[in-house]
Amino acid sequence: MKLVRRALPGCDYHPQDIKAILHPVDYVVFCGMTEGSSIDKIVLLSTETDDEVLKRVRPSIEKTINRQQYDWNVARILEDGSVRVE
Repeated sequence: MKLVRRALPGCDYHPQDIKAILHPVDYVVFCGMTEGSSIDKIVLLSTETDDEVLKRVRPSIEKTINRQQYDWNVARILEDGSVRVE
């Protein structure tokens, strides 16, 4: 039997699929991560805000996603503390 708890009021996402980012969006949900090895959807969640900067930035994030202008990169932190992006 699948156990689903509510981590946020009004959300039916598995609480372990929800990861806090806090700025500029509050949470990222990796739907399906806890139930198996396959992520079937990624959701960005944000609360309403009075912050004028966030009110401008959040719609631009949505536009960027809708235009499919995003990449997947891997950053490796090396033993000497430097970062290599692949």
